[in-house]
Amino acid sequence: MAVTHLMASRNPTALSVDFGGEEDVLYVSLGAPVASYADEQPDGILLRHANDTGFPSGVTALDFRANWRDRRREFYTLVADYLGVPQSLVRDQIERSI
Repeated sequence: MAVTHLMASRNPTALSVDFGGEEDVLYVSLGAPVASYADEQPDGILLRHANDTGFPSGVTALDFRANWRDRRREFYTLVADYLGVPQSLVRDQIERSI
């Protein structure tokens, strides 16, 4: 996997966040959502990878408020590290959405 391709796929201006309040599910996507597969992690985290490239495409948090209410900074770090974007961008986008 070429580093330049990885960096091009991680455009920090293309981060989108959607929160389903009734379902308590938070979706964070790098760019427009794409067909992806997911690796399930503890605390309701699904790390999504694009089907066509295998690159990180987003993070889904099930039961977001229940699992991450008191650990948001940890969640922001997890998402930022996985997607290769600044933590401040993740924090700002999520706080606007929830």
